[in-house]
Amino acid sequence: MLLTASSANANDMDCKRPTLKNTIAVEPLWADLTYLAADELKGRKAGSQGNELARQYIAKAFKQTGLQAFEPDYRQPFRFERRISDIVGTNVVGWQTGSEFPEQYIVITAHFDHVGKRGRTIFNGADDNASGVAAMLAIARQFKTQPPQHSIIFVATDAEELGLHGAKAFVKSPPVSLHKIKYNVNLDMLSQPGRRHRLYLAGGRASPQLIPVINQSIEQASVCLQAGHDGSTTSYNRERTINWRKSSDHFPFLQKGIPYLFLGVADHSYYHTGEDTIKRVRKPFYIGAVETVWSTVNLLDKFKG
Repeated sequence: MLLTASSANANDMDCKRPTLKNTIAVEPLWADLTYLAADELKGRKAGSQGNELARQYIAKAFKQTGLQAFEPDYRQPFRFERRISDIVGTNVVGWQTGSEFPEQYIVITAHFDHVGKRGRTIFNGADDNASGVAAMLAIARQFKTQPPQHSIIFVATDAEELGLHGAKAFVKSPPVSLHKIKYNVNLDMLSQPGRRHRLYLAGGRASPQLIPVINQSIEQASVCLQAGHDGSTTSYNRERTINWRKSSDHFPFLQKGIPYLFLGVADHSYYHTGEDTIKRVRKPFYIGAVETVWSTVNLLDKFKG
């Protein structure tokens, strides 16, 4: 049976106060988020100069963290059709060998592209999804000092906003055999708590074998973590329907039969607007969310299911 909230996070008043555990280095996390959401990157649209700057930054961070590369400079280029022309995208892919199960892989994904500019307005995409990429880099740094049992592949995907193309390209041409990939953990929008101050953890409906991990994650979370985002809901303004199972980069993994966990916040008014900036990020909640991601990945790494 899925829990809906931990006993420690029983009401909305409790949820307004993250229980930080100091498990994540905050300074580099905030530096990564600040850069990836900066005006200089002009919204990181796939194929743009700002997108390339983001890719270079992530590749440099992978190298500094000591991640291994499957291809030079951690690049996984791919092409996809968009209207009447082809677009070239580039995933950033690094990995760390597992200490106990080196031939079994957990893939952590977070898309680094956003929607670019509209007129003079820059769509910075601080929550969507600089927050997920910065969290992924934080997890990579943690595993440098606390090696995982399984091998971990870190994938900063490109062109998610245009149709999940980076994740599709990864599962179409994976650097390891798909049957060696045990799980996907997808991080997409972690920094906006909404009025209920909650983070959501999906995957239990599609991958019920992971329900024990989900329940433990809820119990250990630094923020109010709730099982959810497994079906369809209406958006915050009730103008569209969100199919959470197909909404982000976990979906191509699901289509290949790979169990997934997806962590993200609820839809909100800053989504795909010029208001999604670093100034809007709720820092205590975001730090707690990243701590929760770290706890969840650790639980999955140690899971014997």
